[in-house]
Amino acid sequence: MIVIRYENTDAIKGALEDEGSILAHVVNDVGVMGRGIALGIKKQWPEVEKAYTDFFISGGINMVGSVQFVEVASGKVTVANMFAQHLIRLTGAGTDHIQYDWLQRCLDRLFEEAHERDANIHMPKIGTVFAGGDWDRIWAMVVQSAVVNEYEGTLYLHRFIP
Repeated sequence: MIVIRYENTDAIKGALEDEGSILAHVVNDVGVMGRGIALGIKKQWPEVEKAYTDFFISGGINMVGSVQFVEVASGKVTVANMFAQHLIRLTGAGTDHIQYDWLQRCLDRLFEEAHERDANIHMPKIGTVFAGGDWDRIWAMVVQSAVVNEYEGTLYLHRFIP
């Protein structure tokens, strides 16, 4: 059975303190990790940005709806780059860039991987601020994917982004 914990902490720090965990976040399809938690991840682990950029350059259209898993911190944490955002959002208002069908594929892959690894998952409110998604809809997708994939770990939802 899944355990859900709401944390008022930094998702990066939380993942670092939970060895073997997966830190999940949404990335765009234009090759830029410049805001939100992606920027924090890029600063903490530059190798994640390099892997993301390399994947972006080689992936083209095939990357949408996929998840890139990058091990960091000497294998203590795995960052899950979930390709579920089309284009980038430069302001706090405007077009929603989250692609819900892409996100569903990403979430299914994330929970499959976490189930196989017996890993906890840490995430902020993915797909909302800079991707413009509706959190209630996204959260329902997260929970449904966890149940469908028989995830039995702990899912940490962090409210603070570094």
